[in-house]
Amino acid sequence: MVTQRTHLASRARRGFTLIETLMVLAVLGLMGALMMTNMDGVTQHERLRAAARKLAGTSDYLRSVAAGTKRSCWLDIDFERSRYRFRQDPPQDPYGRFMDVDDGHLLDESEVTVWRENQEWESLPSGVYFRRHWINSKQFYEKKTISVEYQPDGTLDSFILWLQSAAEEGSKDGAWFSVQVNGLSGQSETHDYAAKFAEANESDFTQVMGNDAPGAGK
Repeated sequence: MVTQRTHLASRARRGFTLIETLMVLAVLGLMGALMMTNMDGVTQHERLRAAARKLAGTSDYLRSVAAGTKRSCWLDIDFERSRYRFRQDPPQDPYGRFMDVDDGHLLDESEVTVWRENQEWESLPSGVYFRRHWINSKQFYEKKTISVEYQPDGTLDSFILWLQSAAEEGSKDGAWFSVQVNGLSGQSETHDYAAKFAEANESDFTQVMGNDAPGAGK
């Protein structure tokens, strides 16, 4: 009688089957592709693009959540740790006091703090960093944690967020990408460069004010 141990030993002596061989080759091929991805400088740009698109999608999501729940949401941007998170405070009673979402009891300060701290951060891909945050074309921030508020009516302050990849070998600077969000429409866009707000000129002023604007027609 052939025991299970004898059967396994016999199989080992016969070597791998065709399916096993193909599986090993597939795993080796995948490992090789991952190694090439990590070593190939071109893929750094793809990681940068993916991060920008994910942030744009997160912005669209926050706007819809704020409008749907009628409660403000925040996008926290941590420049020093290259991470970001979605944050929303607990619901409030008519007097502005925070309530538990399950049983409705009023939350004390420590419970609110725990609520906020438990909302997880998401890190940017390896080699991708936040570089600058423009708000309403005038203010910009670096090396700080910035919070963008999404109002219950779906509006927010227009902003542009710059991201940069680590410098590639033989290059002075890394690639740039930016996420631009229109505060009134909520529309988000990504650009494969460090975008800026367009500066208003005289023609823009005339279009808004009409031909009676000072200096119009001159």
